[in-house]
Amino acid sequence: MDFTSSRKEAHTHYVGFSRVRTLQGLFILNLCEAKIHISDHVRQEMAALRSNRRLPISLYLPVTQNPSSFHVTFLNARSLHSHIELIRNDHSLLDSHVNMYCETRVSHTDLTDIYHINNFSMIQYPSYSHTQQRSPYGIALYSKLPIIHSSQPVAMTDFSGAVECTLLQVALKPDILLCVGCVYRTPRSDLSHFRLAVSRLMDHIQACQSTRTDVQQLTVIMGDFNMDWFESSAQSCMNSVLPGYRQLVTDCTTDYGSLLDHVYTDIPSQFVQCYTTECYFSDHKPMSLYILSYPPHQKPPCQMTCTPVSQEL
Repeated sequence: MDFTSSRKEAHTHYVGFSRVRTLQGLFILNLCEAKIHISDHVRQEMAALRSNRRLPISLYLPVTQNPSSFHVTFLNARSLHSHIELIRNDHSLLDSHVNMYCETRVSHTDLTDIYHINNFSMIQYPSYSHTQQRSPYGIALYSKLPIIHSSQPVAMTDFSGAVECTLLQVALKPDILLCVGCVYRTPRSDLSHFRLAVSRLMDHIQACQSTRTDVQQLTVIMGDFNMDWFESSAQSCMNSVLPGYRQLVTDCTTDYGSLLDHVYTDIPSQFVQCYTTECYFSDHKPMSLYILSYPPHQKPPCQMTCTPVSQEL
């Protein structure tokens, strides 16, 4: 590479060095450092790009708009085992109060410490595999708030191994409890088995109602239902499976333009908002439900109790 020239051309050196493929094959003749020059137009353009033409972040982060709200997030992580370090550095997920992940690929033989995330309590529900390979299923629950109860009403070994459901109850306030059901349904799941699984989950949610009349319980059901909400058949099916609950997600939840991940709640619409954000390590998008304020207290319809989560968890 010979830079011999009587002129001081802007960016000549940059153009020359941009052709280099290996340092071993590079030989520089007549570098002449005094002739290394940057165009004034380029300086002006770069200064403008870094100042008045700087673009704002295009991804909407609701937590910055509602910092006092409570939010719970669901994500099909496509292997928590492979992506745990990425999740530990995802600010959107870290800002959430409760996170629920499906398709974790977590094994019951794994040490729980490898899935620890600062400021979160963790409960894992691995899916057992009959082979040497990891099961692609399993659900993981993370909470910053006190956990009152946690259980797995439906495991992959139930109902022909096509649905799994977990339940997490946390305290938003001393007199306000939130029950969050997490559902994962495989595409091959028989509809009758799916109905049985959701029915069992709802029985567990009902059993967790407090006996105290001054305690209010809110309910949210989130998950990957593998039913495209954009299809009318999916809407009619889910309306019959979860009567009395509203589905809040309206945007695509996968990179393929489908809406397979749903959020259902009985919380009045003026008190909640639902958003989908982006995730570069999964082809599913995180879904976040934001509870902006708490609805007026109503006496719970059920007087049953549930056993608090054991300390071993």
